[in-house]
Amino acid sequence: MVPPIEDNATDVLRKTMLGREIPTGMLAERTGLSVRELRRLRTERADAQTIARIAPALGLSAKRLVALDDACTRGNVPEDTDFFAEQKNIFRVIMPCENKVIANMISNAYVISHGDSGKVTLIDAGMDGKTLADFLHERGLTPKTLCITHAHFDHARGASRILAAFPQTNICDFHNTIDEELLPCGLRAIHVPGHTNDGVVFYSEKLAAAFTGDVIFRGSIGGCLPQHLDGALEKIREKLFNALPPQTRIFPGHGPISTIEEEIRGNAFFPDEKN
Repeated sequence: MVPPIEDNATDVLRKTMLGREIPTGMLAERTGLSVRELRRLRTERADAQTIARIAPALGLSAKRLVALDDACTRGNVPEDTDFFAEQKNIFRVIMPCENKVIANMISNAYVISHGDSGKVTLIDAGMDGKTLADFLHERGLTPKTLCITHAHFDHARGASRILAAFPQTNICDFHNTIDEELLPCGLRAIHVPGHTNDGVVFYSEKLAAAFTGDVIFRGSIGGCLPQHLDGALEKIREKLFNALPPQTRIFPGHGPISTIEEEIRGNAFFPDEKN
């Protein structure tokens, strides 16, 4: 199963309005659209013409937003399917997150194999951890380390289930790592605040892989509180785009995989990056 792309163009528009604290009335003045038309974005997806009018006013790339919507409509991400079918080092476990606010919510957890030893490193644990624990039990795998990208319930709450099933598991998160620290499991912890203050990307140079949680997704980023968006984008540029090799694969907390290069070229939040 390939998880759906996390955000469509309208999701990105809404996240930008919130993260830059741009009220509907102000955006109406900038775009010439009515407040009523803009309020439709709360429940309806914007068409290409509306995207073209709103995106520049929010500092976004309309071209990239339309491409994101096209990708959401197609729903197929061949490189994602091919990657997980062909390799044996990284496994994705799609975790259900029952939520009254967001229907059918899911998140990604990852299992990194350490050869034939049966020892693995985990990235995130979902909401209840059961799906991940079942995956490990069925395959006879034992986690050495559980790395938590941030403390939101759909990534961290399941840690208690993992620790109950595998009590020798070590926990690595923002509270017990140092920025740029090389962890015993071979991952480097990179602090990238924005979506949350405790956001950590776990990077493996050996695997050319960055496990990004909600720091960045395919075509989007995790939502930010008012006035936090621009700081988040700056940190992503500094600590990911400018610091990691372009071929590095991104393994996000939601949606299909991507690469640093693909996000530099195609993520609508970064219109000034080179195409």
